[in-house]
Amino acid sequence: MWICFNFHGRRFCFWVPIYYQIPIVRIPDPDPGPYRGFMVDATILATINEATKHITDAGVRKSLESGVAAGLKSMQTKAGEDVSISLEAPRG
Repeated sequence: MWICFNFHGRRFCFWVPIYYQIPIVRIPDPDPGPYRGFMVDATILATINEATKHITDAGVRKSLESGVAAGLKSMQTKAGEDVSISLEAPRG
């Protein structure tokens, strides 16, 4: 992400680095089926969910939480009823 601002007639820009490095492993699969990329997507969604907890602005945090919930719902729909997807560990 870039953050830029003007100060005394000059423009200053700073690169905000990605804090969490997400390893993307690409395994060749001759028949990927409907779950291609599923674990990669799950890893990224879980990482965004954890990072969201550290957002200081309540409005931004709430927007990200809504986005994570929508992403989780979409993954669940694609996976079907036989698969359970949750951001929390199962109990019992």
